[in-house]
Amino acid sequence: MADDRTYVLKIQNEIIDGAQSDGGTLQTPDKQAAANPQSNTEVSQKKSAKSVATKNAAIVLAEQYAKKGLMDIASHYGEITGDYQTQQTISAGIELGITVAMIAANPLVGGVAAVANYGGKAVSYIIEQKKSQKEAAFRQKRVGYTAKG
Repeated sequence: MADDRTYVLKIQNEIIDGAQSDGGTLQTPDKQAAANPQSNTEVSQKKSAKSVATKNAAIVLAEQYAKKGLMDIASHYGEITGDYQTQQTISAGIELGITVAMIAANPLVGGVAAVANYGGKAVSYIIEQKKSQKEAAFRQKRVGYTAKG
């Protein structure tokens, strides 16, 4: 079954080689600026705001890449040096710093996030401990270890 729909697009403003048509008269950007001097200041303000926004975006982007680089170094410290205990300490310090920053920025949201994060870790730790105890009990039964007391 063929789709016999017809779409009609009406274009009211056209841009032709840097000139804009508004339904009959054709003006170049220079003639538009001369006809409306107030638009010159608006255009220059928009350009300066755009350049400031571009600079701010560049700064934010540089900060993000710097943070990512530091996080990559910190997260691979154990692999690079072979010191996995220090790796765990670094990771815990970073996590604690992030939690403190969240609480400082917004105590309510930061507190809820901290409770959820550390509560989840506590639950995971308890589950791992119970699994470990069950595995140890199974192994003790298998080898015949029956020490009581």
